[in-house]
Amino acid sequence: MRTVVLPFYARLALLLLAIVLIFLILDEASGIFIPLVFGLLTGILLYPLNKFFETRLRLGRAAAAGLSVVLFIATMAAFIYFMALQVIGFPATCPP
Repeated sequence: MRTVVLPFYARLALLLLAIVLIFLILDEASGIFIPLVFGLLTGILLYPLNKFFETRLRLGRAAAAGLSVVLFIATMAAFIYFMALQVIGFPATCPP
């Protein structure tokens, strides 16, 4: 079998086309990738807490994961609540 060797300008054009197509695909699929990346980051952040619950408190894996998620949701809800209180406390008028 013979290997085809393309000239430099053809390889460069194909590489640039591939890069542009990758960015277009990522732009179109951002509605899928953004929640997946957020979930991945949340899982990475909750992993040490989950390990703490499994080793120190001797909870089962499912119970530790459930408790970690519940604590995360409670923390996020408290953060949003206190931020909403701060936003409500802003004065309604703008300075002239």
